[in-house]
Amino acid sequence: MNIETGIEPVALQGVASGALWTLAASVSAALSQWLLLMMTAKLGSTEMVGQLALSLAVVAPIQVLTDMALRPALATDARHEFHFRDYFRLRVAMTTLAVIAVCAAAWWRGGAVALIIVAVGLQKAVESASDLFFGLFQREEKLKWMGQSVVLRSTLASIAFVGVMLVYGNLLAACVAGLAIRVVVFVMHDLARGAQLTHWRADGINGAGNARVKKLLVASLPLAAGLFLMSLAVNIPRYFVEKRIGLAALGVFAALVYLFQAGAMLIDAVGQASCVRLARFHFLGDRRAFRDLLLKLCGLAALGAFGGIAVACVGGGTLLRLAYSAAFAGAAKPFVWLSVCAVPWYCSSILGYALIARRQMTALFHCQVVSLAATLGASYWLIGGHSLSNACGVVFVTYSVLLVLYGFVLWSEPEEGVTA
Repeated sequence: MNIETGIEPVALQGVASGALWTLAASVSAALSQWLLLMMTAKLGSTEMVGQLALSLAVVAPIQVLTDMALRPALATDARHEFHFRDYFRLRVAMTTLAVIAVCAAAWWRGGAVALIIVAVGLQKAVESASDLFFGLFQREEKLKWMGQSVVLRSTLASIAFVGVMLVYGNLLAACVAGLAIRVVVFVMHDLARGAQLTHWRADGINGAGNARVKKLLVASLPLAAGLFLMSLAVNIPRYFVEKRIGLAALGVFAALVYLFQAGAMLIDAVGQASCVRLARFHFLGDRRAFRDLLLKLCGLAALGAFGGIAVACVGGGTLLRLAYSAAFAGAAKPFVWLSVCAVPWYCSSILGYALIARRQMTALFHCQVVSLAATLGASYWLIGGHSLSNACGVVFVTYSVLLVLYGFVLWSEPEEGVTA
């Protein structure tokens, strides 16, 4: 045991091993999404990037809510309170509702972007199916399988998307090609691997107890609602930018945010890999190990954020020109402001995983409600005209509020007696 931290070396080694696989998955996913944005910007236009960004902004909150946070719930279900088939039944039902909701939103939005919204929604539906199996892989410490799936899906989907854009220059067709790849990877890899870890087929999906599924729904709802509010808060500035400044401005704003979102994915990789370990420390009542590991993770997140600030200040305009096109180089100032936002963004993400590990779902929900209210108010008062800098200010408000609230809950509320 490390005398200074009180953490067993094997614990840190387990986190590091899991983080490597989740890091590989997150890097692959981040590079894939960045490549899609880059190729859309280079082969299309800022308006086309805006269409893609709007589609994601419409679909993301719906997906987050209907996913019911089943992946972290399954991954941290150390007592095996629910069977895998219970998680599976609930995921199928909620994903069906998600597809219906996305189609309704696309119909209400109308225009050329409607079909793109539907295509992106179907992509996320397939990813939700894979996501549930990823939770199973996490719990059984088979993170290698999750990493293989994400790398395979990201690589093949990127090739398909870029190929279609090069040949046809059609964003909708490129999204459909990405959808086809996701279906193939889910069936050939995720479903096949998952069958090796569970007997849900033999047990019979239709024979699962409805009472357990309802109990799982009730247990997952607070976290799902909290994450939904977080997703809504993240996307509210995009709705205001599209409405008040235009679709092209939304394309620029989304492209800027994504460069830091890629870093957030790397932070999430560490958080996901550490979540199970933090949950075990909490279950065993080892407060010191829980706190020390959490502080180390927050330090890592802050270090990455400050590195982003340095890059944005020194060569932001050049980076935007190389990453996208000359049309984005003029947004160097908002890019610097967003780099500052990454500090509370990344650190609050780590603290959020700590709340999940301690299953403080109700507290998480309350924090998200306050954050959403702050984001909505800031968006209404700040976003307008032709400048994106104020939109970056809204991002800073969102994550700063979360950072303060998460920290207050974690360090002031006793761990005992806190339930979902």
